[in-house]
Amino acid sequence: MGGRLLFVAITATVLTTPPAVTANQAVMTRETFLATKWRLTGLVFAVAPLDGFPITFHPDGTVGTSNLGGITRWSLRDDELVLSGDQRTQVVRLKWLHDRGVFRHCPVPSRIPLYVFSEATTDPLSIGCDDVPAAVLRLQIALDKAAYQPGERIVVTATLINVGDAPINVRRSGDETGRSDGFTVELSKDSANALQSPSPEPSGGPGVAESLAPGGTNIRKLFLNRMLGSLKPGKYRLQIIYSATYADTQIGIRSEPIPLEIFSRR
Repeated sequence: MGGRLLFVAITATVLTTPPAVTANQAVMTRETFLATKWRLTGLVFAVAPLDGFPITFHPDGTVGTSNLGGITRWSLRDDELVLSGDQRTQVVRLKWLHDRGVFRHCPVPSRIPLYVFSEATTDPLSIGCDDVPAAVLRLQIALDKAAYQPGERIVVTATLINVGDAPINVRRSGDETGRSDGFTVELSKDSANALQSPSPEPSGGPGVAESLAPGGTNIRKLFLNRMLGSLKPGKYRLQIIYSATYADTQIGIRSEPIPLEIFSRR
């Protein structure tokens, strides 16, 4: 969130009913989750008490804490806690580790974890992300030319490369923006003036999972105009971000930036 290092934990004090969260609880139900008082702590704060700050998850799916980097909503899907926000906010997925009584998010490649955990968990900060691979995919992008006329269709070729040692599933649908498959575009003239397409949808749409073998590539054609609309003349810096889930872990990968120019009308 916001490019700052996060090492966050959310502790819990349980209400009377339904029963408290317990270690080795195989399934986290919505009722048990809502019956728990959660707390937040992490290095994102200059000073944080050992027992953290209170954070509220409301039954209507909203989050009652305003300092979570734009996170405003939550949902519980099977064994996954999903935190999301407005269209510029990265969706955060936390996997329920029932043997430790903790939800864990380990983004790749940083592997700086975020935890949501109950009072039944002993020292959740010690869990870490050592079991999460440092890198499994690389993303390369290219344009068919460096400069375009105003209104001209701009197609970005995005190539996913499996740099890991095991097959990985990547999603493919008919969405020409790539948003349903986990792609987001960021276009900027300078670091303080960036345009960003909406983040990938937290819920899945129509599509299929394609297996990508080690060393294999998966190539997509993304239509920049449909992702960002019409662009004004100028010189830009283009990056594509790919988000997916691998081995119960959220992957967030950025391509290297490439130049893009829109000519002025003559």
